[in-house]
Amino acid sequence: MHDGYIRMNIHLMGSLFDNQAGYAEIAAILESEGHHFVTRYYLERTPKKLEAEKPEEMELFYKKVLSWIKKADFVIFEVSNPCVEVGYDLSIVLSMSKPVLVLYNAEKGAVPYGLRGLHLEKLQVSSYTDKNLKEVLLQALDWASELANIRFDFPLDAEAAEFLDAAATKKQVSRVAFLQQLLEKEKIRGRG
Repeated sequence: MHDGYIRMNIHLMGSLFDNQAGYAEIAAILESEGHHFVTRYYLERTPKKLEAEKPEEMELFYKKVLSWIKKADFVIFEVSNPCVEVGYDLSIVLSMSKPVLVLYNAEKGAVPYGLRGLHLEKLQVSSYTDKNLKEVLLQALDWASELANIRFDFPLDAEAAEFLDAAATKKQVSRVAFLQQLLEKEKIRGRG
């Protein structure tokens, strides 16, 4: 296990119509390094299962994707096989300021045309082969852990939790957003 990075919640996305074996290999490497997937959707879903979905399930899919992206510290798109959904989802991930890796097998795919020459702080585009996949993923994890938002989990007593809920509701924001606003105010006050 590599110790140069924080353990992250990862969301892996890619075409549902090919490369299930490649996704499984990526997942095995990441999980062996102590990371967790927010969903196994792209690892377990098959075209056959997708075709059998009811219309109401398909309508809920986008809400699920947004939820998975929000829960992730790091998002990986495997794009060896082109997928229309990737461009849209990629823009959402970047707008949330999350580190994202666009990964493609150099023997089977290429850099997506729209990403050629695009240089963004939280975007990394990497090729891999069957021989160097682990090395590429470990380098990406080092990079992403430097950029990922750090999560804190801490207990609150009932009175503090009640106060936090009331204050966030009054401001019409989530509890996390309320705490982030408090931290920003303190940072500004500390500079003054």
